Amino acid sequence: MSSQSWEPSLAAFCKVGGAPSDVLVHDIEGLAWFTLLILGTERLRALLRRLRVDRRTARRSLDAVTGTVLIGFGLELALSER
Repeated sequence: MSSQSWEPSLAAFCKVGGAPSDVLVHDIEGLAWFTLLILGTERLRALLRRLRVDRRTARRSLDAVTGTVLIGFGLELALSER
């Protein structure tokens, strides 16, 4: 175990004891990200309702996309030289 003390920070660019503006920037970025995420989800829900996509079809499609992405990441990791 190391004898160095570890102090958590809010983000990679926010240093402990740093300027309060760093924390404010982090908070504003988080607020903007979650606002966009919520609004995007609401629009996607409205689109799926308009297209009359049933839950089973939507779930199977999302599972297929997620599985394909995970398999792709696994292949990339397996084929990497490092």
